[in-house]
Amino acid sequence: MRNLSISAFGKVFDLDQSQLAMLDGTIINGIQISSEAGYPTLGGETIYIKLFMGFTSGEYDSKYIIMSEESGLEIKSKLR
Repeated sequence: MRNLSISAFGKVFDLDQSQLAMLDGTIINGIQISSEAGYPTLGGETIYIKLFMGFTSGEYDSKYIIMSEESGLEIKSKLR
């Protein structure tokens, strides 16, 4: 992946090269988007974008792009 921009909260989030590298090698055939209102002390409203490889038989790999109103953007392999 060469670049990825996401528009949320009236801002545009451009993933930098280190964030793109965290997604590198992940084969993606699905996407799931969810959100929560959140509390300001915990980052405020948060949007979760799950990129995954899976079939009806199960999910094989996934990465999460997490964007919060206060804390910005991060990439994780697991939510917890």
